[in-house]
Amino acid sequence: MIFFGITNPIKSVGIIVQKYEEGGLNIIALDSFINALKATWVKRLTNRETNGQWKHIYLNHIKRFGGTHIFESNFNDKDAKQLVKNKF
Repeated sequence: MIFFGITNPIKSVGIIVQKYEEGGLNIIALDSFINALKATWVKRLTNRETNGQWKHIYLNHIKRFGGTHIFESNFNDKDAKQLVKNKF
């Protein structure tokens, strides 16, 4: 992409997420943020003290894959994608 005559103004995402003092733009790393959000939902889902309607719907949906046991396994990404054909 050409941006003001510069062919590659941002060479690495790592530079963008660095603090201002380190020469970065102090922007949140979006992929890390999304993974953190997913982890919080897994934590809420496996918490036995909460009992919301969303939880019942989702637990019913993942029952065929082993329920919450899929979050307690040591699957890698490749194995999990084969087990569940869509992303969460």
